[in-house]
Amino acid sequence: MVGRGAASSHQRVEARNGETASRGGARLDAGGTIHIAYQDAQGDRLMYTTWNGAPGSPEVVDDGVRPGDRPHRVGAAAAIALVDGAPAIAYQDGLDADVYVATRAGAAWSTLAVATGPALDGFSIGAAVRGGAPVLAWGALDPAPASIDPARAPLGRLVVQAP
Repeated sequence: MVGRGAASSHQRVEARNGETASRGGARLDAGGTIHIAYQDAQGDRLMYTTWNGAPGSPEVVDDGVRPGDRPHRVGAAAAIALVDGAPAIAYQDGLDADVYVATRAGAAWSTLAVATGPALDGFSIGAAVRGGAPVLAWGALDPAPASIDPARAPLGRLVVQAP
């Protein structure tokens, strides 16, 4: 992968194979491997790969396909944590503004909806590990606030959750 400038969680990166990524996160494991979660900017999918002197094979974590609905743009605000050495990726479903966590067991990925409903969740997600379990933090917005006066009723809030 070739980065433009210093690494950051909101940087656009172009892989050597021409794939374009944005809105990613990375974690370094004890063995020196970098685990990377990112949104495929062309396919609106959540992707995962590794780097340890050479790029690993990209994996589709969530393709955005939802039964009975149109494809969702997934992977925004991707944040990754390593739980017992295995990746756990928190990310936003951009169509519904819901938060999901994807985990991998062997070669298979599974997803869990963490925050769904009318609130607009998943802005600027952060992920860490505490006591062997992931802990997530993200910004949420109320789609129908009681007041639009920020001095009287804040429009956003911070959510911290251990899924």
